[in-house]
Amino acid sequence: FGMVYEGVLATIEDGDLTVAIKTLSTCENVAQRNAFLGEASIMKKFDCPYVMRLFGLVSTVNKPLVVMEFMAEGDLRGYLMKCRPQEEQFATRFSGSSQSTSKAPSVDQFKLWALQLAKGMAHVHEKHFVHRDLAARNCMIATNLVLKIGDFGFTRDIYETDY
Repeated sequence: FGMVYEGVLATIEDGDLTVAIKTLSTCENVAQRNAFLGEASIMKKFDCPYVMRLFGLVSTVNKPLVVMEFMAEGDLRGYLMKCRPQEEQFATRFSGSSQSTSKAPSVDQFKLWALQLAKGMAHVHEKHFVHRDLAARNCMIATNLVLKIGDFGFTRDIYETDY
């Protein structure tokens, strides 16, 4: 939709929290604005340690902002690309990719991510939603390497067409 910025949210309970602030480009049309706000509306229904947390929505007429949990390691796909051994990175080095900054995840880490993903998807299902675009690019990694499901742009209520 637009840019995502790192910011700080002052809270009474947890003090200052680092957050991601998702923006909408000014040139977006009404349908894209509604889709942007619709994703935030879906995210507010989830309360699970393996689903990205929505902190709030700043709804102005021209520039809505979505404030959500900051995921320091980025998406799973990018994280795994950073962790590849240097010989596998050779082909991408010339396209501007950075060299490996993290060690490759262990088999146990992959198992833990699979469990976290399953628990997150179970929570989404319990709330009667289907994600419809679950991919490594839509799984986010926190500083402590916890995997959380994100990007709910294609998510739909499973009972939406029943009424």
